[in-house]
Amino acid sequence: MKKPLVSFIKDIRTSKKIFTFDEASIKQAVVLRLLSLLEWDIFNVEEICPDFSSDASTVSYALRIDHAGKVLLDVKRDHEGTDGLHKQLVDWPPGRRSSSACTRTARVGGSTCHRPRGG
Repeated sequence: MKKPLVSFIKDIRTSKKIFTFDEASIKQAVVLRLLSLLEWDIFNVEEICPDFSSDASTVSYALRIDHAGKVLLDVKRDHEGTDGLHKQLVDWPPGRRSSSACTRTARVGGSTCHRPRGG
């Protein structure tokens, strides 16, 4: 897993065309590929729940283990800004909050998380 992941990250860092991608393209070409390399089953909507929402808040993906949200990922293009993103994640309804809060911001993509084996 490590070599393909490192190679993909190097490719992303040197790619100029990635900055032309819209949000949907970033989700498909970057986020889903990273999740797959991190051994998440990208075809299982019970594990990677797209457009996860609660009340008025929606995030791009909820990464779930045993039907419980563990990580929330929201994909935004750099120029769309992330000012409201941290507030959105902190204000997430308590009953729907994931068990781990992570609010890292990156130019392309977001925080990643390795799926525990056997989980």
